[in-house]
Amino acid sequence: MSNDTVSSEMINAYLDGELDGAEQARVENHLARNPEAMETVRDYEAQAHALRQLYDPVLDEPIPDRLLDTITPVEAHDGARVSWLRRSMPLATAASVALAVGVVAGWMLRSDLYEQEAERIAMQMFLQQASSSYSLYAREDSPWRETRLEEDRDRFGEWFRERNELEIAAPELDDDGFQFIGGQALPASSGSAGQMLYRNDDNQMVAIYFQSRGDDGVLSRALERNGRTAFQKQDDLSMYHWNSESGSTRYAVLGSVDQDMLGSLAERAFDHFR
Repeated sequence: MSNDTVSSEMINAYLDGELDGAEQARVENHLARNPEAMETVRDYEAQAHALRQLYDPVLDEPIPDRLLDTITPVEAHDGARVSWLRRSMPLATAASVALAVGVVAGWMLRSDLYEQEAERIAMQMFLQQASSSYSLYAREDSPWRETRLEEDRDRFGEWFRERNELEIAAPELDDDGFQFIGGQALPASSGSAGQMLYRNDDNQMVAIYFQSRGDDGVLSRALERNGRTAFQKQDDLSMYHWNSESGSTRYAVLGSVDQDMLGSLAERAFDHFR
């Protein structure tokens, strides 16, 4: 084995920041001389960034009272111990809570409240995945803007199906002034996901995000309960989202454009995917 050999394990260690100075320099030299390896590393970094954007906010969420109830005596709820728990235990450190939830999972699954909460979280994850994917690949200040795209609108469906076995076709939005610039497959908590990017002459970007429900029963029920078209706005990002008629896929049209323009694009996309 030559000294120039760089294994996949070394590249993974490089991405995790686990190499010493000499090994890091060796990997960087290898990447500089191998564009395909560099492209793979950039894909890994982009996916890691997307996952951090998706799941990091969960770490700061307070523990719900219904979970604390499973590990804390009722008569102690007003005591200092519970107050301290609620203030200072993030979900990332609550291994004991996870264990307790596992023990009582059979009972909790019978609860309508639990089911509704699980479905609410599933929908939140869908919306967070959509907005995170837009921020990662469509915003002007993103270093990953428009990377790894299939740029042929007519071929996108075939290209995506080869990777995810999901039938999808990119709509034409030219009548609204937006041209297809590419589409990509994306990581998802369940099923298959991807997005299609469009841009107008004013350099405004919109995305159509889509996710199939896969084998996730909770997500399936969440999509069934939230079948109607919904609109939401957070900061400068607006989004319309809805289910396919079969309920197997949910779509979102999102971008930093005014609501009337986004509504027109969403209506055209809705008609295309029905």
